[in-house]
Amino acid sequence: MRRHVPPNFELDTFDGKAWLSLVPMHMEDLHFRFFPPIPGTSNFPEINVRTYVRVRGTKGKPARRGVYFFSIDAACWLGSLVARWVFHTPYEYAHMQLTERGKYHHMVAHRKASRHAPAADLVANYGPIGEPSLPEDGSLAAFLVDRDTAFAISHGVLYWGPISHDPWRLAEAEAEFEVNTLAAAAGITLPNVKPELHYSRGTNTRLCFVEPLPSR
Repeated sequence: MRRHVPPNFELDTFDGKAWLSLVPMHMEDLHFRFFPPIPGTSNFPEINVRTYVRVRGTKGKPARRGVYFFSIDAACWLGSLVARWVFHTPYEYAHMQLTERGKYHHMVAHRKASRHAPAADLVANYGPIGEPSLPEDGSLAAFLVDRDTAFAISHGVLYWGPISHDPWRLAEAEAEFEVNTLAAAAGITLPNVKPELHYSRGTNTRLCFVEPLPSR
């Protein structure tokens, strides 16, 4: 993982291991604070591929722990364009369908190659098994979801944005991946191990405008 993450970041590990997460979701009621949703840009499926990093603190401030995105695909071309411009994050427009099949979800996504990213596909079925609960402190689940910062690099400048959200309630999950080339599109070869799977019905999330980090 180290060679895929810019040297500005330290890998944040759990039990000495770096983690890669693939997070399919459905965005609902997305809008800028104090403004109503823009029609056609507030509800759409999205997938992000991310890992977990730290940036050392400056001038006595503590280190920041957050997420670094390899890709964010969204079924909203205007929202993807605005997010790339405003938040400096690697948003790409993708053709996506997210449908419900009983308690399961069926995700089909295709990203065409662009000047920013290669083509990629995902076809997956997933859903919860068991009841949701708050992850235990110190657990892997808590490590993966308790993040308060998003990081990005644009034109050599390191940006960060604070994230706040209601507590995540997670259930164990199961999934079947028919096609998954998202990690490969980022140059990452997935290990042949059983993935860690969690499911959430969602939470309210707030992301502030991304700001450049001061140099050390």
